[in-house]
This record gives sequence, C-alpha cells and structure tokens, in this order.
Amino acid sequence: MLILSIYYLSLSQSAKKTKLFIFGVIYFLTLAAFSLTIEIIRMNKEDYFSFLYYDSDGYVNKIFLGWIIIGVIAHLILIKVLRNQGKYF
Repeated sequence: MLILSIYYLSLSQSAKKTKLFIFGVIYFLTLAAFSLTIEIIRMNKEDYFSFLYYDSDGYVNKIFLGWIIIGVIAHLILIKVLRNQGKYF
C-alpha cells in the first residue's frame, strides 16, 4: 500500500490516478477481508492453528486465494460499470 500511495502522489494525469485509486481500494478491501476472516476463525475455533496451517495442507492458503479471486472479480466488475458510465478512461 505504501508503494501504491507513493506512485499515486507521483502521477500527474487524473485518469491514471483514478485507475490507481480504484485498484488501491479494491486491494485494501481484499486484504482487510482476508485478515478479518482469519481473525473470526481464530476467535471461534479452539484449535485454530492446526485448522489454518496443518489440516489438509492448511486452509489459510485457500482462504487467501479465495479472497484474491473475489478482489479480482470485484475489480473487473467495477471497471466495467465505470466504463459503461463513462467515468473510467
């Protein structure tokens, strides 16, 4: 996120800033949702460590991949909607 913020501040074209801002928001929300999912599992599961990391090669990688896929799909849908409205260049 720090690299995205620095890159955002260095841009001068508003179209590129808009694209980078949308990507940054989706990226942040995806990682936040992943983190919240892991925290909810930690709160509700007694033996969360073995569930997340040991059982059937661990579920943490599958959860992370699932949230990344959801983030990519959300980004593509948002781009499509904004292009249809003429707000995404």
